[in-house]
Amino acid sequence: MNDKRQSFEHDYSLSRVPDEQRKSLVSLAAVWVGWVVSISAFMTGGVIGGGLNAKEGLLAVLFGNLFLVIIACLVGIIGYRTGLTTYNVARIVFGKKGSVVTSLLLGILAMGFIGVLLNSFGLALHSLVPSIPVWAAILGFTVCITISAIHGFKGLQVLSSIAAPSMWIFLGVGLIITVNNIGGFSNLFEISPKGSIPFSTAVGSAIATWITGAALVCDITRYARKESDVIIGSIIGYIGGAAVFEGASVLTTIGVGNPNMVEMMATLGLLIPGILLLALALWTTTDNNVYSTALAFTNAGDILNINLSKPVWTIIAVSIALVTSLMGLATKFSVWLNLIGTLTPPFAGIIIAHFWIVNAGKENYDVTETWRPSAFIAWFASAIIAKYQTFTTPAIVGLISVIIIYPILVKLMDSKVKNVA
Repeated sequence: MNDKRQSFEHDYSLSRVPDEQRKSLVSLAAVWVGWVVSISAFMTGGVIGGGLNAKEGLLAVLFGNLFLVIIACLVGIIGYRTGLTTYNVARIVFGKKGSVVTSLLLGILAMGFIGVLLNSFGLALHSLVPSIPVWAAILGFTVCITISAIHGFKGLQVLSSIAAPSMWIFLGVGLIITVNNIGGFSNLFEISPKGSIPFSTAVGSAIATWITGAALVCDITRYARKESDVIIGSIIGYIGGAAVFEGASVLTTIGVGNPNMVEMMATLGLLIPGILLLALALWTTTDNNVYSTALAFTNAGDILNINLSKPVWTIIAVSIALVTSLMGLATKFSVWLNLIGTLTPPFAGIIIAHFWIVNAGKENYDVTETWRPSAFIAWFASAIIAKYQTFTTPAIVGLISVIIIYPILVKLMDSKVKNVA
């Protein structure tokens, strides 16, 4: 099979990305920006801008994304060194059969989330253009997602190269108009927020917005040529991408007094750019989630001897999201969405703990044929701690808890685990 066909049909979903197929820093950074810039970035900026002043809001966004840079670097370097997807890395940590559970659980949860976004897009477009039925808007948007996601990393690269600059321009114009309308930045920074939220809550919101992406970032960084590209790409993605968009949303929300992105842009006389901004932000979010879910399903299918190509798994993943949306299940998925925020950070923490603490200084990529009980116990115990704690954001608690718990359980339980090459 030639490299071009291999790239399309499998996207190295079950093997290490070869050195000659690694991408430049520019390509990596473009994908990373598209990866982290999502509709949730604007929602987060709206929440922070509604409860803090401009200075505090921008600091909260910066601190939250600096934390994400650290997590993304720790996970991303593992992806670079192994050249493997997140779910192939999970084979090393959770065991070969154990990674089936992680793949299916996180993949299905992610598609539930995408079903929510598809439903949101359909409702938003129908409210703006009543002649377009909700179902038609959902189907049309689903086709667009599938076209880009089915091409794997290359599809992410092309979409991000178009979407990221476009969103920067649209949001930049909105911010400029906002600042001009209120008489300059000095006046903007003097405006008191309508509500009030603790600074720690605002930082936690910025972290929670894309901690899931940081946990799955091996799917991108396996294509990195150098370790330094992972670090630089992470900074560009989270600071130049997520933080810039969240920060602009904070300032525009404060200046306009409305956290709803489309309504906010309409207030500024930018309704069409607002719709395009919404569509592009949703597209990059859904495309990236479908891409990772297809990789997850490919991993599970390989272990279960269900031999389908990655494009087929992509269509299956999109179909789950589509059915979720069209059947009206998206409105009932709040429990699932909370599960994503509870389960994903400890998943990232276990990967960090396994490679940076348990096997620090070693390139031990052996895979257990069955399960690694210590990993599952640490994962779910930390998720429970995160869910029921009351002193800070669950994402931080879950991640830190598992980094402490997992190495202890490895010492106590893993002496009987048999590795295979």
